Amino acid sequence: MVIVSDFEGGKERVEEADYVTVEENVADNKALVWKQDLRIVPLCASIYLLCYLDRSNIGNAKTLNASTHNDLLSDTHMTNLQYIIALMVFLIAYAIFEVPSNYFLKKLSPSKWISFLMFSWGIMTIGLGFTHNFAGVTAVRFLLGMFEAGLFPGLVYYLTFWYRTSERSIRVAFILASATLAGAFGGAIAFGVGHMNGTRGMSAWRWLFVIEGIPSCLSSILVYFYLPDYPETVKWLSKDEKDLATSRLATEGAKGGDKGLTWQEAKETLCTWRLYAHYAIYFGISTPFSSLSLFTPSITAGLGYKNLEAQLMTVPPYAVAYVVTILVSWSADHFNARALHSSMMALVGAIGFTASALLPPTSYSSRYGCLIIAASGAFSCIPPLLGFLSSNIFSTAGIGLAIALNISVGAPGQIAGVWIYKSNQAKEGFPLGHWVNAGLLYFPHNIFTINIFSPGMDSSSAPRGRGRGRGYGRGRGNSDRAPRSYTNLSPVPRIALLHLGTPVSIVLKMDQGSGREVKGFVGELLTRGDRPRGVKVRLRDGRVGRVQRLCTEAEAEEGDGGMRGLGRNGEVGGGDLGGRMGGVGRGGGGGKTYSDFRTDGHDESFAASNSAGASLEDYIVVKGNRKGKKSKPEESQFTEEAKKKQEESGKNDEEVLSEGRSTGEVFKSAMSTCPVCGDFEGDEMAVAHHVSGHFE
Repeated sequence: MVIVSDFEGGKERVEEADYVTVEENVADNKALVWKQDLRIVPLCASIYLLCYLDRSNIGNAKTLNASTHNDLLSDTHMTNLQYIIALMVFLIAYAIFEVPSNYFLKKLSPSKWISFLMFSWGIMTIGLGFTHNFAGVTAVRFLLGMFEAGLFPGLVYYLTFWYRTSERSIRVAFILASATLAGAFGGAIAFGVGHMNGTRGMSAWRWLFVIEGIPSCLSSILVYFYLPDYPETVKWLSKDEKDLATSRLATEGAKGGDKGLTWQEAKETLCTWRLYAHYAIYFGISTPFSSLSLFTPSITAGLGYKNLEAQLMTVPPYAVAYVVTILVSWSADHFNARALHSSMMALVGAIGFTASALLPPTSYSSRYGCLIIAASGAFSCIPPLLGFLSSNIFSTAGIGLAIALNISVGAPGQIAGVWIYKSNQAKEGFPLGHWVNAGLLYFPHNIFTINIFSPGMDSSSAPRGRGRGRGYGRGRGNSDRAPRSYTNLSPVPRIALLHLGTPVSIVLKMDQGSGREVKGFVGELLTRGDRPRGVKVRLRDGRVGRVQRLCTEAEAEEGDGGMRGLGRNGEVGGGDLGGRMGGVGRGGGGGKTYSDFRTDGHDESFAASNSAGASLEDYIVVKGNRKGKKSKPEESQFTEEAKKKQEESGKNDEEVLSEGRSTGEVFKSAMSTCPVCGDFEGDEMAVAHHVSGHFE
């Protein structure tokens, strides 16, 4: 079997490999992923929990023992405006240092860089407990933002070293959901620490910073020794497991041995317009995320809860948000619908904020329920969005840059979040803050809706066919007008998600009109790159069609024809894949066959090309001949098997070439030139697709 083992830098490396059964492949993958999960996910989630605890505890410090004037603002003689400036300075540093931090993570190794960041922000958190004025608080918060900036984009980037695209969202969710867990723990810890007010002459808010900073410093030692860097370097994987870990990420993961970011990769990432839609969406999501993180204690205090009780009542919204975030992310991965899940949860959060703004200020119970709904929607829409972003980038270094840029662009949204909950609106229920958050969550929901339901929208930017010259007469050889997929309102799965044994739902060629789908396991990929109407695959039972969506293994087992060697449209006894994999071969022979899958129903408009009449063959040009004239094919155009058949049949070269095109026998592709504009040159399929664009 031919396997494309590397797409890095746009180049392919093709290797030969023996067939393995789908069952063996799936079992080995599951065992490997579970082994990785036990080592990586709990540790990463714990790291982010400590990071978020140290970032957001200033919100607890502001209200802790405020009734006795032993809170942060009273002891440091800060005004509300100065407090907000201290929050904003943290976010400015956060935005500035996110991108360079990911560079150092790859340069130095994840374990070294992340442990350094942990120890540094732990020291800064402890230092906050010993500040006495506005200048001190602001300076330490800036340094805290500088060291914490690299963690979250770094962890998302780090997961690309270990997991496939389809496996990342749920793991990002476990990491991000630990932020909600930190909010819940932070409220409970603040409730307990509040009783230490005056101990050893220190206010409770000072003890809060010290107690929550020490675990980060101590844990950095554990991270340095136990956080695995790359699959190729760890000792707890066997050689076979290391080979599997690297091979399964060959077309869609980052690798420890890859070169650093080049200017060309940076330029391509910066010039990809689709990524800016991600950035705009993340900006809208960041404001509710930031404002809830910092002002939930203030919001609960405005709901009639006072002092330590207000700290305790911050726990339920975060706890519910944690559960919802995990469930939504699992569902987004399971149904391969990340954009849809982000859109719907953004809508849920927007509705929660809208209802809270409309309710009377004295409706404490109802507004508290709305706070829980709003927090669940605002937090749970982020992990699928980040998974959606990383699945749209193929370059290893480009993933790190795009993720860091995405979160950096979200920083202005977080800065806006510190200004919208004004202390003088507490008795009114903070209507301004709720309305702003609602509007910004409606914004990503609307963008996602436009993306999902607009004809021709696709997450792929891969070119179709092989050719060069002017595409559709507009100076681009890779221009493509993507038709709407048959059955999905959202984009069809990308080729990076498809591997031997992947459970999929496909549309057969004979069912293209009705859009009826059949299910099974991928046995072979039949096209290079992504296709707007779906990547063409051959199932392990021999049926051929375009992938419309991923399905569950149970659905694929139920719809699978087994290893019976079915034909490409499901007819019995017709599939050459079955012959190659131990089933019945084409026509019962089971021998090796050659087929030109490029000419097999590439578009509905090409289906008629097999019927009588003029075809693109009349315009074939072999290099060195004039346009529009056919030349005699060279000897090298035929395979050894084809030449043997020619000798047996007694036909001349031209007759064999013509017959080969009509039956699908593969020969070396002749080059063609567009008969309309004369500028585009490529293989027959690329030119055929190009020509159709002239008449749309």
